[in-house]
Amino acid sequence: MPKSFWILTLGLILAAGNALAGSLYEELDAAQKSLLQAGQPVTVLREAPGSVWPSVQVYQRVESTSEEAMAVFADFARHRLYLPDVTRSDVSAVLNPRTVIVDYTVNLPWPLSNKNHTTRNVLSASGQDYRLDWVIVRAEAAKSGVGIVRSEPLGTGALVSYSTSVVPKSDSAGLVKGRAIEMVRKTVAALVREIERVRGRDRALLQEQLGRLRRALD
Repeated sequence: MPKSFWILTLGLILAAGNALAGSLYEELDAAQKSLLQAGQPVTVLREAPGSVWPSVQVYQRVESTSEEAMAVFADFARHRLYLPDVTRSDVSAVLNPRTVIVDYTVNLPWPLSNKNHTTRNVLSASGQDYRLDWVIVRAEAAKSGVGIVRSEPLGTGALVSYSTSVVPKSDSAGLVKGRAIEMVRKTVAALVREIERVRGRDRALLQEQLGRLRRALD
């Protein structure tokens, strides 16, 4: 990878890490907490170094445990079945129990069209707080990109946060900034629906996903 790729990626990682330290719920103000408790998503935009797109973080409450939420998301091969615009999600390598490489094909907004990218995904946990960090290692449409998915207990359910910062290659990508932000919102909404669907109607699958997560983190 060129030096510029790693400089951009480091800047995005630092920005995302600073934004996601400590409790997710305590990052929010009173109005945002009220939205969450009412079942509404909360979207926060921040400047992303070197990108025409902002860093996007979406918070949403889900009726599950924090472990169940992460177990569903960490089943990467199923992303293509429920995440919008994802047409391929293949686990191409397992580097260790907590680290996997995943190849994606995503239908990006014009002028980017369908593009392939590969991410390195690392799981971690502290008590009932779960975290997955991903970084783009190759991409047709992005110079660099990072993301963090977190879940933590919230009342009788869990709070899920999905944060992403991407530096697109195309100079025209700024024209579709709004759609790029909306894609993140739709991704979180689809994830929450899938978590609640699996928890309510596919307990056998959920037990498989929980088993894989527990073995990875053991």
